[in-house]
Amino acid sequence: MADTCRDTVVLLEKNLTRMMRLKKRPVPENDDEKKKHTRTLQDAERSLAQARLSARRLALRHVEKSQIVTTDALSENESDLLQPEGPPFHLCAFCHAWHCLNGYAAAQGVMVWLPDLHPASVVALNARAL
Repeated sequence: MADTCRDTVVLLEKNLTRMMRLKKRPVPENDDEKKKHTRTLQDAERSLAQARLSARRLALRHVEKSQIVTTDALSENESDLLQPEGPPFHLCAFCHAWHCLNGYAAAQGVMVWLPDLHPASVVALNARAL
């Protein structure tokens, strides 16, 4: 999960840098070159929008993906959520590790028993994670 988080941040920065570099470049005079420049700029905008959407969905991972559709720049709060050491990842890492250990039933969303935890703690963990 930490690798996914780092990869997403790198991809976002890379696309943002590419977009800024293309916007600084002067528009060519030649029609063919102008079309090529416009097409490249549109591709960069599309890539940046997808990277922002991907980062937002990763940061807000407990929100339904269908509800996260905006491709605006990430807010400061959303950027802070992309840190794997902080919330919500500290609970996610626990849940994801447990889901990997429990296999198919856990992947289907079936509640599985968490050994060494009192049921009240399990409910509290799930409430905090959601």
